[in-house]
Formats: sequence, C-alpha cells, structure tokens
Amino acid sequence: CVELNSENFTELSSEISQLSHPRVSIEAYKGFFADEAMRKAEQLIARDWTPPVFWTADPFGFRGVPLEVIRKLMGQDRWEVMITFMVRDMRRFLAEENFEEPLNEFFGGEAWKDCLELEPGESREQKLLLTYSKVIRESVATFATPFRVFEDDRTQTLYYLIHLTNNPLGMRKMKEAMVKQSPDMTFWPVTKRDPNQIEIDVAEEEPYPSLQQHLEERYSGQTLSFVDVMNKDYPEGAWVESHYRKAIMALEKADRVMIERNRSTPTNRKPSGVKEPDQITFGAQALSLL
Repeated sequence: CVELNSENFTELSSEISQLSHPRVSIEAYKGFFADEAMRKAEQLIARDWTPPVFWTADPFGFRGVPLEVIRKLMGQDRWEVMITFMVRDMRRFLAEENFEEPLNEFFGGEAWKDCLELEPGESREQKLLLTYSKVIRESVATFATPFRVFEDDRTQTLYYLIHLTNNPLGMRKMKEAMVKQSPDMTFWPVTKRDPNQIEIDVAEEEPYPSLQQHLEERYSGQTLSFVDVMNKDYPEGAWVESHYRKAIMALEKADRVMIERNRSTPTNRKPSGVKEPDQITFGAQALSLL
C-alpha cells in the first residue's frame, strides 16, 4: 500500500496494524505510486519465477499514475491492473493549463485534448472514458473494462474502476465478479450504449430477448465458438456467461441458430447445452434455405 500524504499514511498504517493472517503480509510505503510500483515490479521480475500480480492504482485526482508505468506493469505475463479513473476531477479541470502536464502523463500523450470539443449529444464524461480506454487497448492492454461507481442518489458518477488484463478469461471473470457484487448493475460498458437500455436489459427475465436480438443482429451469417462469442461480446453490455448460455439455447430451440457439438460425454450420450468449443452458426434458419 502506497500513500504520500503524511496524515493519510499514519491512518493507513493504523488500519494495516489491525489486520493479520498467517500467510499474508501487508506493508505500507510512503511515497508515489509510480516510484513504489516500479521498485516492487523490479524486485518481482528479478525472481527466478515471477508471480501473478493484481495491482490497484487509486490516485487522489489523476496525478501520479503515468501511462508509461501502467504499460510496464501490463507488459508482464499474468499481471493485471485496476485503475481508479477520477472522471469528475478530470472533467472539471480539463481546460486548465496547470493540469495539462498530469493529463499528458495519465493519457501518455495529448489524446485527452480530443475531449475538449464535443459533438452534439456527446457526454464529456463518456468521451474521456472512451478515449482513455482506446489508448489502453491500442498500446497497453488487450482489455480495458470499466465499472461505474455512483453517488448515493445514483444520478452522478463518482469515478470508474477500469480493469486491465491481457487475458480474455481474466476479463470475463472480473466482470462476473463485479456484476455479482453489484446486482443493480453499476457496470458501464466500454462502447457507447444508452444506460437506460442497459437497465432494461438487466431487468429482463430469461432467456433474455434483448440479448438474443443483439446476438442475431451482430453475428448473423457467422459461425463462432461459444468462447469466441463471449470474448468478443463481454465488453459490450450487461450480460455475463450464464445469460449467453440461456439466450443461445433459446435461439437454438427456435431454429435461429445451429450449434455443432463435436465433443464426447462421460456417458456417451448426445452432448447438450453450450460449452466453450461448441460452434454456433447464427441465422441457421436462413442459411438452411440457401
């Protein structure tokens, strides 16, 4: 745990002193996240076996978390990062000269300047999030999945937690854990979707007609494995794996998809359900008429 402010560091140390576990040690360091993260990263990389690491970068505002440090952390196998994206502060000080340097550091360049001007109907909050996510996915990590944290009245965003990983399974598991933790769906997708539509999707009963419609529209005429569908689609909306299984099974029952299950079962019965390697052809009814 890293904290620069002296009073906060004293409080942090007091909290840590009350925690104990025979197999866990917790240490507090007074300093900057970037400096301490790089120092610790170098120690871990120097070992004969580099362990998996889950880093959290929780800045006060948006200073002190340079993109270059995040890039170095994400360059290691089995390392992931959760970043607190303080969009309210960013939105407030975006046009102030004093904040140009920390914004350049945070975004790794001047991509944030694209958010100074908005198209009609654009939200600066959303544009900042999408711009940062794009920067991450282009040069830092394969997946950047944000989760929205609200005020108590649920009308204003406090910040986003953005999970970075290079592993599709890591991306899916984090999303499932966050959705389970917050069933009222503070989750917000990377892509541009109407939050009101997300609320409707979440409130739906199985087998989730909105998800069925989405899958048919996006993948019509394509054949993909179930795991490929999940990896491509998980960042898009509010659904998780169990939703996809039920929606796809309902589509198969309605002859709107065809599922090829080339796998064995312990009892040699005909395989059923939907597993990761199963091949799904969308628009099966239409294809059968060709």
